[in-house]
This record gives sequence, C-alpha cells and structure tokens, in this order.
Amino acid sequence: MNAEEYEKESLLLSFSVVGVFPSAIGEVDFPGFITRKVEHPELDVVREFKEQVATFAVQLGIVHCSVLQLYDFDASSVDKAMEHDIDVLNEEMEAKGVRLFAGGLRPASDAKSLRAQPDGKVLVTDGPYLETKEHVGGFWILEVADMDEALAWARKAVVACRAPVEVRSFFRSDPTGLLARRPLKEGMTQYLATIFLPDNFDPSAQDKEMESDIDALTKEMEASGVKEVFAGGLSPASDAKSLRAQPDGKVLITDGPYLETKEHIGGLSIGEAADMDEALKWARMGAVVCPASGEVSPFFRSNTPSE
Repeated sequence: MNAEEYEKESLLLSFSVVGVFPSAIGEVDFPGFITRKVEHPELDVVREFKEQVATFAVQLGIVHCSVLQLYDFDASSVDKAMEHDIDVLNEEMEAKGVRLFAGGLRPASDAKSLRAQPDGKVLVTDGPYLETKEHVGGFWILEVADMDEALAWARKAVVACRAPVEVRSFFRSDPTGLLARRPLKEGMTQYLATIFLPDNFDPSAQDKEMESDIDALTKEMEASGVKEVFAGGLSPASDAKSLRAQPDGKVLITDGPYLETKEHIGGLSIGEAADMDEALKWARMGAVVCPASGEVSPFFRSNTPSE
C-alpha cells in the first residue's frame, strides 16, 4: 500500500466505521474519539482532519455498524406498556452509546416503488416493492463491536416491540449526519429510500462509471440543499440473522433473512425532503444511476433532536 492508497483507506474508514484503525493513532482524545490526526508509522502519513470531520464519533475498536429491521410492526397497536418498553430500550441504547438512529415508518401502503425500465425511464407505482404480507415497520442503526453484541440488542428489541427483527451489517456507510444530530427543519419530512437487489448480486460488478454517477448525484443533492442523513450498503442477505419471539418467552435466532424472497434490501438512504414528490425526484435519479429497483417510505417518528 502506497501513501496515496493509505490516505484513501483511512478516509474511507473514518467515514464508514466498519474497519479497524492502525494501532498507531495520533492525537486521540480518549475514550476513543479521533480528533485530529491518523498516523501510519511505516508510511509516515499524517493527515489533518477538517473541522467537520473532527466531530465524527469514530470510536477505536468499534468495527461493526448494524441495522436492526423491525418487521410486521403496526404502530396503531402500540399500547402504554409497549411504548414504555420501547422507551426503556432506547434509553439503554443511548446510555451505552450504541444507537445512531431509530425510526418508525409509516404503513407500507404509503410507500412508493420505483423500477428502472428498458427505455431508461423509471416507473413509479403505489405501495411497497415486495409483495409480501410483512414489511419493515422501523429500524435502529447501531454501532457495536460485533454481530454478537448486535444480536444482544436485537433480542431486547423483539421483546420490547413484540415483533420479529432482522439484523444486517453494513459494509459501506456514512454516519456523518447521524452523529451530527441536527434538528429536522420545519416543514420537512424524513424519508427512507431503499434499493432491492437479487440474492446473487455481486458488489464487485459496480464499475468506475457507476461509482462516478453515484458521486455526481450525491453532489447534486448537496448543491440543491437536500440533506442526506445517512447512506449505507448492506452485507449480503445470506449474512443476516433473524429473531422471532417464542411462546415460552425465549427468542429464536436463525441464519438468513427474515423474508423468504428472491430480492432483499441491498442498501438504504435516509434523507429530508419537503414532500413525497421531492423525495421521488431524487429516488428516480438514484434508480437510474445504480441501477436498481427501490422503494421510498416516509417516517412518522425518528430520533431527530426536534422530537
């Protein structure tokens, strides 16, 4: 690895929180936040973090960013006891410093699905992308040490929410917006945009042209004032763990995704928009540059500071 490659690698890790930093770290404000420099003893590479990068809570030794997807969750069925249990779980996650995001989605019937067409256009239809009886009702994004720790929290989520949970790890993510925790602007709504990929999808199939198109779209969104709170690519569905509550009060954990479908969520983005039309405008562009089918759903509740 040359100096240029190391610079690129260290920048990627500082954004994604999915890799282990070298043992020689310069100017660390313990307990574990990189504040200014990353140093490699062999290459003698020292890069000053920009002021905004210095605020990232990149914890040393934390190498796993997971999403806990809550399935078949009906918000209208939440009673005082369940609400209390969910609040207690969220407070415990906050106290341990593992929760980056938590959000409840509106009913699947409010979703919009996007499918790229052979003529280059994008077809938008009402309703969820997957024609299943159960859909993602909400999720947490956690920063933990490993899958075992993520599963420990997922067990508690199954009990608190009275619903099945699926755990997936991120292989690429940007927690910048989550760590900043800026208030949601008045009149704006947070939307979840997900892309669906076949089980046999090969991430290495993404070429330089596609990467360039995705980067260009991201820059265009930023220039237009659209705030992307989070973006992350998920590890294959085959690496997922599913959790289901049992009649005896225990939680059964099985390998593989919760939904037995040929396509699964391959990545997700959380952004803010004035309305569904604006969210769909950007989702259309995303469906073209990826290219992949997707779904856009509004949040009815998330852990933004304004709430």
